[in-house]
Amino acid sequence: MKTKGFKQLLEDTMTLKGWNQRELATALNISEAELCNIIAGRTKISPARALKIADTLGLSQEVFVASVFQDTAVNLGIDKQVRFIGK
Repeated sequence: MKTKGFKQLLEDTMTLKGWNQRELATALNISEAELCNIIAGRTKISPARALKIADTLGLSQEVFVASVFQDTAVNLGIDKQVRFIGK
């Protein structure tokens, strides 16, 4: 399965929940402007923040953290998929 970038993951989450940016920002307890910057890629997300966002939304921590690492790999020109494997 292909690992999505963080932006795509957030957009998919909004679609799945039927939320607009205001509703997602409220759920994450951040401003709409901050969410807009995250989605636009102007604000980088740390793995720790990805964990907090996943927990807030009740979604997979592994998927959200992997998406952050996937974005990093893409930005470095690494054409590989990031995924976590068992313990």
